[in-house]
Amino acid sequence: MPSTPLRCVLLSTSIDLRDYLAPEIQRLAGIVHFVDHLDGNDPADIAMAVGWFPPSDAFTHYPNIRAACSIAAGADSLLHCPSMRDDIDIVRVIEPAQAEMMSGFVICHAIYHQRRMGVYLQQQRDKVWQRLPQRAAREVPVAILGNGAIGSRVAADLATLGFPVKVWSRTAKATPAGVTGFHGADGLDAMLVDSESICCR
Repeated sequence: MPSTPLRCVLLSTSIDLRDYLAPEIQRLAGIVHFVDHLDGNDPADIAMAVGWFPPSDAFTHYPNIRAACSIAAGADSLLHCPSMRDDIDIVRVIEPAQAEMMSGFVICHAIYHQRRMGVYLQQQRDKVWQRLPQRAAREVPVAILGNGAIGSRVAADLATLGFPVKVWSRTAKATPAGVTGFHGADGLDAMLVDSESICCR
């Protein structure tokens, strides 16, 4: 354990990170000292940031930050922060439980669309009943934009349920069994040709 705890600033305009990360903050007590943005601590002592949609000028206040960690699999809110500097390494979370939850969310909506639940709900509101033709999962192609930790899990789970699944990434990547992979600008155009549902964030 270092004699002086690493000092880490919490940066977010959308959620209370101290509350959100309370168990981890407690677990790391004595190793990492978490401070709130512009709370009176010397900004020069801050070496790391944890963030989610940080204030646009956040990183101008901390000249010695060397790494910034997003609290989710996506790091766009850090990458697109106007004050982000090239000398700051950006870290993101890869958490299997997060991929599992996101996969369940996408599957719910894929089946909702496949079985035309929106139409049935409207019929319920209109107090009518008309049976619609049923479609098998194999008749509903799904395209997924992104083949990372979450996208690949979603693709694999949808394929297991029988959906024809195509997944796209900026560069070539391995794909799960039963999933067709595409990459680059040309690959994006090809993937979208006969896709009925598109999953993106």
